[in-house]
Amino acid sequence: MADKISAFEAALRGVDRNAINALDAPATAEPLVSPPVTVRIKGKDVTVCFVEISEGNKQKIRYQAIAEAEELRKRLEDQTGVEWRNADMAIEELRTNRWDMLLLHAAMRDPENPSREAAPFFWVENELPSDAMAVLCSKYHEWEQGLDVSNITADDLKKKQDWIIENLDDLKHLDLWQQEDTSTLMALLLFMADQLRTYQTDSSSDTSSKEE
Repeated sequence: MADKISAFEAALRGVDRNAINALDAPATAEPLVSPPVTVRIKGKDVTVCFVEISEGNKQKIRYQAIAEAEELRKRLEDQTGVEWRNADMAIEELRTNRWDMLLLHAAMRDPENPSREAAPFFWVENELPSDAMAVLCSKYHEWEQGLDVSNITADDLKKKQDWIIENLDDLKHLDLWQQEDTSTLMALLLFMADQLRTYQTDSSSDTSSKEE
């Protein structure tokens, strides 16, 4: 059977590699961490917390989910010699489940040490019951949707601004987008705009004083 490039595989080949490579840039700040969440799994209470996932990393995880679903389609077609017709619904469900699993694994952390993952991916994939995964996914999305700029202090934004100034020569245009969530970027934009307005006002006052 001749190789066939699906629409999904073609889309993956068109991924901007610069966007993925920008994920290697140094982080500007520690990610936000959720309060602990406890669920009962196979008779035991398991407690995890969540960390915020940047938009860039979410894209990378989504591409991985698409690629794995397409790889399964191709493997089944190669094994059977038959094209998997009318598989769109099944592939969509598989891709969604894979996306949920990969994202949950990336977000779940050890409450005692949020820099450490809560469990290996093998456990999430093979040991985590579907109902518990649904609860954890729901809790993660509920927490994430509750994030807003009120969680970010002026001191946090000042540190981010200083970091940008110090690393400006080495920064690529996608670095911040890859590392920060949209609300943080908007807060940073407003903060820097306010700093610029204050500077312009002060400069104007100094000029007027000198003219007098």
